[in-house]
Amino acid sequence: MRKDERSVFFYDAKSSAWTRKLGDGLPGFPHYALAATLRALVNANQATITNAKGHAWNIQDIKLFANRCEMLINYVDPDAADPTLTDPVKKQRRQVLKNGDEGLEHSAHILWKFGDKSNNAPCTFLVEAAAGLGSTRVATILRTLLREASKDSKKFTIEDPEATRDAAGHFKRIPARPLIHLAGHPSKEFIQDLQKGELKEVELYSLQNKGAKWDSSGAATIDRSSVIIKANPQKATQKALNLLKTITSGHTSDYEFARIKFKSESDLDHTVNVHSSSFNLVNEDKYVRKERITGIGDNLPTAFSAINTVIMSKIRALS
Repeated sequence: MRKDERSVFFYDAKSSAWTRKLGDGLPGFPHYALAATLRALVNANQATITNAKGHAWNIQDIKLFANRCEMLINYVDPDAADPTLTDPVKKQRRQVLKNGDEGLEHSAHILWKFGDKSNNAPCTFLVEAAAGLGSTRVATILRTLLREASKDSKKFTIEDPEATRDAAGHFKRIPARPLIHLAGHPSKEFIQDLQKGELKEVELYSLQNKGAKWDSSGAATIDRSSVIIKANPQKATQKALNLLKTITSGHTSDYEFARIKFKSESDLDHTVNVHSSSFNLVNEDKYVRKERITGIGDNLPTAFSAINTVIMSKIRALS
């Protein structure tokens, strides 16, 4: 992280729901409702997660609008070494010693742009690059906080299609856990490598039945349903991207994900998980679209106590 520029990664935020009875993959709640719940946690000083080693993640600041949510998530790392600062010209060196339980702090600005209050479809989610705050960690933080909030909230319920209807003809409502997942926008480099590379193997897989019983007793459960396809070297003359499109065409409703093994033009092997319908990346930071923002000052720290308006305005301009 430089003191005069930042990098911003591009994702889609997907909202879904889980219930103990019906499992995962249910239609999600509006993004605005999720963001409003997180804002309530921040206002109640309940938006911090700390692990056994003293590492802490918290939503430091949050602003909610009708079409978007802006957040500042901070990470405190008590295990980080004391920083050493050096002036090579003056040949001076000094070490900054941490006191007590202090840890190095990092901040990531986040723009969650959902468009309107009712939208529960995938939407733009931009994340500033920061140590300890990659996309997987950010999604985990939000899911953990939403899970805790939903335990005592009646806002997150869904109709039970297996229940009887009431006098008004409505199904009984049951508690649901709101979930959020991030899918990375493919970078130009990823598309170029696929356009020029050689496809080795594709595993199309689905998590729609994850957790379902495999046997009558439930001693074994389904983790994922998949089929593995390998390129036929005698007939597969297409480059990786076109062949991949041929393989996934017509199968995205049955297999929502694809695990791709390919060799780039530079003869390097890669394995990447994508959404088979869009090629958005799953749980990946490599190959995710990244943009650099500049003109934000020349002495920015690694962490902030509130949203930096200049950085956030630059991120907003990218959306």
